[in-house]
Amino acid sequence: MKKIALFLSLTLLWLAPLTPSPATAQDRYVEIVEKYARPKVFIEANVFPAAATANPRVVMHLRISYDYLFFAKESDTKFKSDVTFSAEFLSNQNSIARRSANAIAIADSFGATKDRTRFLSATLDVDLPAGEYDVITELTDAETSKLLRIDRRKLTVKPVGGEAVAISTPVMIQRPEIQTGAVVMSPLTLSGNAFFGKDFTVAVELLASGNLDSARYELYQKKADKEDVLLARSPVAPQNLYAVDPFTLTRDASGKLFITAPRNAASRRRLALIDLDGRKISNAKYLLKVFASSGGKMSEVSKEFEVSWVDMPYALYDIDLSTRIMEYIAPPQVISDVQTGSQPEREQKFKNFWKQKDPTPDTEFNEVMAEYYRRVDYAFFNFYTTREYGWRTDRGKIYILYGEPTKIDREFPANAPTRETWTYTSLGKTFVFSDRTKTGTYELVQQK
Repeated sequence: MKKIALFLSLTLLWLAPLTPSPATAQDRYVEIVEKYARPKVFIEANVFPAAATANPRVVMHLRISYDYLFFAKESDTKFKSDVTFSAEFLSNQNSIARRSANAIAIADSFGATKDRTRFLSATLDVDLPAGEYDVITELTDAETSKLLRIDRRKLTVKPVGGEAVAISTPVMIQRPEIQTGAVVMSPLTLSGNAFFGKDFTVAVELLASGNLDSARYELYQKKADKEDVLLARSPVAPQNLYAVDPFTLTRDASGKLFITAPRNAASRRRLALIDLDGRKISNAKYLLKVFASSGGKMSEVSKEFEVSWVDMPYALYDIDLSTRIMEYIAPPQVISDVQTGSQPEREQKFKNFWKQKDPTPDTEFNEVMAEYYRRVDYAFFNFYTTREYGWRTDRGKIYILYGEPTKIDREFPANAPTRETWTYTSLGKTFVFSDRTKTGTYELVQQK
């Protein structure tokens, strides 16, 4: 794990007497965890243009975290979940098409079956005539036939040849691999959204009836109570426009999905790649507009999306709670100041406090703040006792300040309390904890 030195200037503050946080802070943390610790389910449908003699192509992606699934024990070290992902496309309540795909998730321990960071994914591929559709998606456990989830969404498929340039749904992907014979892409599969703090590319297919004259895009940040703010307006550079044939879908041994578009200089189909710097885009809602022209006629497609902090630490959902938990690295007067004022004022003071510690101040993502509150989450779940919440324990304090130890040694003396020794090799520090009450409450008894 990459260590971030939070302790360089403020480490010793935790040794000073701390004003106990009100019980409401602990209760609030539990409320937030209960509200946001939900399994993650991402479903998206993307429409791609077709030649005049074919129907447009619809590709649906499902991505679901392991903690949503039912796992059956295969052996002492293997757990398996077998699910079916299906989608039915209805037009005027008539079924036009139905597709399904099976997917299997394997976990090597019971704990892994509850891992919210591991995902099972599936993809459906279907050609549909133009029209307005109700799409019903279902996720079913294949072993028990139990319906795990059902969703319903609207889908519009535009007619072939209706525009000068047919433009696909913009698809969020990782940075693509540009090969001599193909462009290889991996979709983010985040319900059409992007990850906060990470670079991403928007892939758009363009199919012109004649020659493609131009392609450009505009990016806006959505504002709830005011006009959207224009962030970028730019043509798609010629080197980011590739002549391609229709793409294929494949998965590697780990199940990762790849979209491969063969390059063909004679093709009228163009793949436009729009690179966006995720580090400079905040955790907010956006509107992307893509324009393409042919024969003097302009076509346009719009897509609203979010840049989502999917694994945002729980404390950051509440400004008051996240401020109180700064007690290990900020003196009481600083915390008191941040807690004063209106909600927008408190949020701005909080941002200013962490901006001073941001190792990359020219970007939106603050690595030090993210790491600090990630450690708070870890302490909350792993050092909880019957007497204290994890982030308030001695082990929790040390973990929050220094991160994961290089090694942990546990001793079980015959006539003495259990002891844990945490060693931080690169820092030259050792902390010894003792369960003197024999209740699992490890107190710091020695520091070297």
